[in-house]
Amino acid sequence: MKHSFLKIFTPIIIAAGISACSVSDLAPSPKPKLDGGFTCECTVTAGMIPPGSDTGEETEFVFSGDLKRLGAGFWELEISSPETISGMKMTSCDGELSSSLGELSFDLAPEDVPQKSPVYALFTAIDNMSSAFENGAELTSGEEGGWVYTADGISAVFDGDGVITSLALASPKMTAQFTNFAETETIMETPSESETSSAPLATIPETASETTVASAIPETISSPVTTTASSETSSPETTSAETSAPQTENTTVPETTME
Repeated sequence: MKHSFLKIFTPIIIAAGISACSVSDLAPSPKPKLDGGFTCECTVTAGMIPPGSDTGEETEFVFSGDLKRLGAGFWELEISSPETISGMKMTSCDGELSSSLGELSFDLAPEDVPQKSPVYALFTAIDNMSSAFENGAELTSGEEGGWVYTADGISAVFDGDGVITSLALASPKMTAQFTNFAETETIMETPSESETSSAPLATIPETASETTVASAIPETISSPVTTTASSETSSPETTSAETSAPQTENTTVPETTME
């Protein structure tokens, strides 16, 4: 009886398991929420060489803070721990990295930013992933229901809603954990694009109108001045000619009569 029961229900159980796997495999991957702005809390663990170290050996350095993505290439990180650098704010503007703590500030041009900076690497890695997803990259199924992105030394884990939860980089060697993720609007764009698009609209019409008005005013003023001058000049000439003519006639007539 037991054997008959197993013969009947075993194929059903196996078929149910196969169909369940097929549904999971065919489920579309979530869209990663990295194409716009967002805020989150992050904890970064990185290997760093302490300043002044003679051995050159890396030590583990952990810091946490509030991370904001304002747009592609525009970032802000306010560090909350460790306490020695709490309150330090680091921003990235199209590759230029700036840091400030109280009244102290420091700026680095893109070509001077250390490539092993964990903060710069964090910003760049997420921007690179966002660009890859815009160009067609997709997440793959991972363990425990998560979704994974792996490429170019980046390994990131996303949840079922497309929210990034962790990140690991091969170079520089570092990991990051993300919590309290919230999407925001993109409020900053690349300066070259915004300035280029706004300059013709703001500058060219004003310059053109000033030039047109400036050139029109002298032309309007010069025409009546010329007309007035010519009329005033011609009228005195005509009057003097008429006055001289009678004087010539009066002088000639008496001379003829005396002869």
